[in-house]
Amino acid sequence: MMDKDKLEELLEVRAQAQQELEKLRARVTILFSDIKGSTTYFEKKGDVEGMSMINRHNSVLFPEIEGAGGRIVKTIGDAIMACFEDPVAAIRAAVGMQRALEGDRQGRPEIEQIHIRVGLHTGLGLIKDGDVFGDVVNAASRVQKQAQIEQILITDVLLDAANLAGFECARMGRAELRGKDEQIDLYAVAWSAQATQQLLREVEAQYEQRLKELKREHAQLEEDFESARDQWRVERRGLNAEIEQLEAAVENARESARARIADELQSDLRFQLEEAMRARQQAEQEIRDRSKQFEGRDSEHAGQRCRCHGAFQ
Repeated sequence: MMDKDKLEELLEVRAQAQQELEKLRARVTILFSDIKGSTTYFEKKGDVEGMSMINRHNSVLFPEIEGAGGRIVKTIGDAIMACFEDPVAAIRAAVGMQRALEGDRQGRPEIEQIHIRVGLHTGLGLIKDGDVFGDVVNAASRVQKQAQIEQILITDVLLDAANLAGFECARMGRAELRGKDEQIDLYAVAWSAQATQQLLREVEAQYEQRLKELKREHAQLEEDFESARDQWRVERRGLNAEIEQLEAAVENARESARARIADELQSDLRFQLEEAMRARQQAEQEIRDRSKQFEGRDSEHAGQRCRCHGAFQ
């Protein structure tokens, strides 16, 4: 078993480490961007031209980030990861990046034009040795991957910052982000007139899609209702038939009971009549028997009177 003093020492070290770790935590806004079609460009133009394009991309975008008070954390291939203390500055930097590339594309052939997508998220990050770690980094990276080309996509926690920066936003739906238990609302920043029109088209397309879905749901509900109503009608006819059968069965049972009761009454009356006839016959027999007895006694008395009368003579 571990010694008590040793355990307390380990707990104290752990608490100190946690305190030091908390000192490294700060609320930051992370920006990720990447280039559309950079792999294809490298394949067509070769590594030298590809690296030249990446350098031009960096030379255009780095000043926008740093000028807004951000810090380039690192580049990963054609992607940039930047960190901001002020979320409003991060929104302005993202808009500046898109506008700078819009100007850089002017007069260039399409293959030479650079198009990026940008994603931002705000949260607590662990800052160590110039790098940033934590859920805020992972979330920002995933937001960027869901953005469309020439789009700035932010999470709902940055909506107030975008409004303070002076930009309208359009809700683009909900998305699942790694490390988040619930889906999070995503918004696109209208950074130019063209981007605003694009957002309007996308929002309109979303509503049209939703309208189609609602129409399909309505049609399905109507179909389900008609089916349920037909089934109800069939069931009602079945119930009516059962009721008619039950009513007929009740009437038959009633008639049968009436007949049974009549038969029982007639049988009882016959029994009582027979009993009465037997009682009458018995009574009549008793009367005859009594009559014979009285007649015998009368004859005996008459004989005695005759004998008495002869004696007196």
